Amino acid sequence: MSAQLVDFRRLVFPRAHFRWAELVPPECRAGAEPWMLGNLKALVHTIVEPIRRRLCHPIVISPHGGLRLPEFNKRWGGATHSIHTLGGALDLTPKGQDPDRVEQIVEIAKTLNPWQIIVYPTFVHVAIGVSTHPKHAARYWADHRGPRKVRLAA
Repeated sequence: MSAQLVDFRRLVFPRAHFRWAELVPPECRAGAEPWMLGNLKALVHTIVEPIRRRLCHPIVISPHGGLRLPEFNKRWGGATHSIHTLGGALDLTPKGQDPDRVEQIVEIAKTLNPWQIIVYPTFVHVAIGVSTHPKHAARYWADHRGPRKVRLAA
C-alpha cells in the first residue's frame, strides 16, 4: 500500500451533489489509495450524479455504502469480493427512504448501464466494472425487495 495520505477536506467534485467525505467513511480514509478514489470519481460522474440530477431529489450514500477497505468490509458484513473495496460501488438511498424513489433510482440507473444494480427495500447498489474477479465477469441485476432473493437476467 502507498504511504500517501489523502486530504479529504480539499477534495471536491465540481458541480456535483456529493462530497468525498460521504463516499469514504472515516475508518477507511487512511488506507484509501488514489486509484480507489479515481474509481469513485468515475462512478459518481458517470452513474451517480446523473441519477441525482434526473431524480430531482436528494440522494445520500447509505451508511457503509461507500468505499470499504477489506477489513471493514468484512466487519460490516460485505460480500467477500465486494466492488466497494475497489471504490467501484456505492449504495444510494433516497432522502426519506421512499420506496417509490428507490424504484425511480432503479429505472434511471438502468438507462445509464452500470455494471451492477442490486435493489434493496431502502437503497440501490450501483457499481461500475472495475473488478477482474471471475464473480464479476458478467453484468448483474438483482432484486432483494421480496421475501426471497431473485436474480434477474443481466
